[in-house]
Amino acid sequence: MATPKYKSIFVGQEFPTLKWGPVKVLAVVNSSRIDVEFILSGCKRSTSAMLLRQGRVIDNTKLPSLVVGSVHPSNGAGDFKIVEYVHCNKIKIEFLGSGYSYYVKGGNIRKGGVMDPSTGRSMRGFNPQLKGWFYVQALIQDGQVKAYKFGITNRDPKERMKEHVNGSQYEHIIIAQTEFSIGSNAAALELEVKQKLDTWYLGREELPHGFTETINPCLIDELMAIHNNFQTTQ
Repeated sequence: MATPKYKSIFVGQEFPTLKWGPVKVLAVVNSSRIDVEFILSGCKRSTSAMLLRQGRVIDNTKLPSLVVGSVHPSNGAGDFKIVEYVHCNKIKIEFLGSGYSYYVKGGNIRKGGVMDPSTGRSMRGFNPQLKGWFYVQALIQDGQVKAYKFGITNRDPKERMKEHVNGSQYEHIIIAQTEFSIGSNAAALELEVKQKLDTWYLGREELPHGFTETINPCLIDELMAIHNNFQTTQ
């Protein structure tokens, strides 16, 4: 098996960034979590091996303040404004175009990862205007659950799972699936999970397809609580 590219990244190594000066590696957990420090500002944060090598790590101390009333760009769905600030991991936003609002993490605002699930724009092959599914898979190895994967699809979740199994180190079993007559509701549920839980638990080398939507097994009760509470409001 080829050595993952992130294995060549080591503590103390420095990498240039496109805009914010060099960063120094503080710790290497896996390909999706590498702790770095900006040499000029002293800002510390986590990033991925891919972003580190591409120089696309962002210095959060140089970005606009996340204050009520401030306007920020989204991931392809126009601008949104901050309408309520509870704490750094619970910020309510409202899209200027659609009026859709929900809570997000400050980190997702800063890295431009916020999307509007109410729009008709297809996301990674998912069409929010069509019927959609939200699903949860258990990833099993040596008889034990090593992680959980969640996601959305317009197809039968079992058909979607066949793609995840390709190249995976794990046995995949669907433990929950919910059908939505409008796919945007499935997308909204997936976004809520991403905003409230720590994801990217697995790396690409372990799960080539869908590793960004994985969580630590200890978070499954929280995930299902989000799912069940979301269901009761629809």
